[in-house]
Amino acid sequence: MKKKAVIQKQKSTDTTLWIAITGIVILGGAAYLWYRKRKENNEDLMLLDTADATSERTPKTVVRSRFRCANTQYPLEYGTCHADVELLQRYLKIYNEDLGRSGKNKDGVDGKFGSKTVKAARKRLGKDAFTKEDIEGMKLSLKMIKS
Repeated sequence: MKKKAVIQKQKSTDTTLWIAITGIVILGGAAYLWYRKRKENNEDLMLLDTADATSERTPKTVVRSRFRCANTQYPLEYGTCHADVELLQRYLKIYNEDLGRSGKNKDGVDGKFGSKTVKAARKRLGKDAFTKEDIEGMKLSLKMIKS
């Protein structure tokens, strides 16, 4: 009788151990997936240092935080809040660029020159700072497209 009780206790211990190991493996996998997702998001936040528009630009990592308008004048670059940034963003929307879900229509056109606008501008226009002449050219192009 004692032998049967010892075997049942050993089976119960084996089952508990198996459940504990399975739980640890599942939690470890979930933690790894969370880590990879955060790492991908941080790679998307790589921006160019736009401190000096004429100097050679070097990549830097930006800590995710709320966007703050640092500039309201030309040249339009990262950190600028200006009505003409909306025009630039509408121009980029012609190329179906992802500018996020901000703005009045939740299409990313919000007048804030943030990281998604920088990424789209670099991809489609090959630069990340724009003069008034650049914006005037875009304005003309948008008028011609609407006509």
